[in-house]
Amino acid sequence: MTADTQLVTLTIGGNDLGLIGTMIARSCGPAVAPYSAAAEAICPAVVGASTAPGPADFDALEQKITDVVRAVQNRAPGAEILLVEYLPAVDPQATTCASLPLSPDDARTTRRTYDGLVTATRAAALATGTTSVGHPEADQHKTCSAAPWINGFENPLTTGNITSIASSYHPNLEGMTATADHLAQTLDT
Repeated sequence: MTADTQLVTLTIGGNDLGLIGTMIARSCGPAVAPYSAAAEAICPAVVGASTAPGPADFDALEQKITDVVRAVQNRAPGAEILLVEYLPAVDPQATTCASLPLSPDDARTTRRTYDGLVTATRAAALATGTTSVGHPEADQHKTCSAAPWINGFENPLTTGNITSIASSYHPNLEGMTATADHLAQTLDT
C-alpha cells in the first residue's frame, strides 16, 4: 500500500471476537462425540474457546477497526476504503443443521457475535468516512441454506484430513464470487 493506492478492501474483526474459532470449537465436540479418542486428537487446538463477547468487546473492536482504517488513510490518502462485512454462517433465527452442529444456545450466541461484529464494522466506517459493504442477500445463503455461501463444519473424521477443519465456516467459492460481484457493483455506483 502506497500513496498511489486507489482501493483498499478490509474484512477484519472476527478473530478479535473469536467468531469462527469458537464456532469450530463448539462444533468439534458434538461432531466427533461418538469417537472420544478421536475428539481428543482432533479438537484440542480449538477446545477452550472464549466466552461470548460483551459490549466492551464490541466497543474495543470498533476502536481497533477505526485505528486500522485511519492507518490505511494515512498511508494511502487517496484510496477508497471498503470495509467488507463477513458473510453470516448462522441466520437470524439461529437455525442449526448437520453442517452447523451447534447447540441452540451456541447458535444464538454466534449470531449475536456476528451481529455485534457487523455493528462495530459499520460504526467504524461511519467514524472514518469510509463505506461498510454487506451483501443484501447474505442471510439467504447461510450455512444451513440450500445454496450456502459459507462452508459448514468440516469434520476431519469424515474428510480424512485433519487440516480440513480450517475451512469450516469460511466463505466457499460461491460466497466469495457473490461478494466480489457485489463489491464490483458497489464500486460502479
